[in-house]
Amino acid sequence: MDLKSRIDKIKPYFISFNVVAEESAAYAIVHFPKGWAIPDKAALKANFKVEIAPTNNGILFATEISNGPECIFDGLDYVIDFNKKVEERKGLLDEKIKELGNLFATETLDRLKTLKFVFEPQKKSSKKTAKKVEPVTVETKVDPVVEPTETTEEVDINEEVAESDDNSLLGFAKTIAGE
Repeated sequence: MDLKSRIDKIKPYFISFNVVAEESAAYAIVHFPKGWAIPDKAALKANFKVEIAPTNNGILFATEISNGPECIFDGLDYVIDFNKKVEERKGLLDEKIKELGNLFATETLDRLKTLKFVFEPQKKSSKKTAKKVEPVTVETKVDPVVEPTETTEEVDINEEVAESDDNSLLGFAKTIAGE
């Protein structure tokens, strides 16, 4: 995918993209909605070769030019997809909490005591002999509070994102960020 297509894909969050020859670095600045999380920064660095630093107007994702701009955009796509899935799960949880609330308001206590959660079997699209998937019964207590995992950090542009080390690329990112 070309650079324009990559930028168009993240347009709602995109602020700028630059290459700095004297630092042999490329970076993109993005602005994420309040409450979005950055997944484990060490994993982002290992998997996508990007450093992350806060700026006055967003979050900076930087990499060495030799890694190519794809690293930056792949890292951004990962963070965006991660947060969209979290939002979708939260929406689904809210919907199911309302459904449960309606059940608890209308059903008898004896009937509620028999409540079980069952996943419907997923249909396979393959023409091969599909293995029949039996419904899974999950007996669990519903906790409507969703806490972020320990591998996420809340992103607030006015707060600093903690840094793990200070290599030259990270130093460059901090310089660009005005730190």
